[in-house]
Parts: sequence; C-alpha cells; structure tokens
Amino acid sequence: MHPRNPCPLDPTRASGLDGALRALAGMPFGEFILVLVGIGFISDGLYSEFRARCARL
Repeated sequence: MHPRNPCPLDPTRASGLDGALRALAGMPFGEFILVLVGIGFISDGLYSEFRARCARL
C-alpha cells in the first residue's frame, strides 16, 4: 500500500452518471457538449441498426 494516495476516493461524494452529466452541463459550453454526445449516441444507434439490417450471414 502506498503511504500517500494522490487520488483519494470518498464513496460518500460519489454521484454516479446523473451527477457527472449535471457537472458537465454546469460547465461553460457544457450543454453544447451534451448535445454533441447525444447526437453521437443517436448516430451510433442508427449505424448499428443499418449494419444489422445489411449483414449477410
């Protein structure tokens, strides 16, 4: 065990995904970044659907 932990973890301060997204939304240009991430998720879903429909087994 290392005597000094450079990155201490406190489980009482953990916020999960909703906390991470709220923190990102609170940053400058955070909402814009969230929109881009959402567009990326939608694009990935559409691409996966397209690949699944066009796959030849």
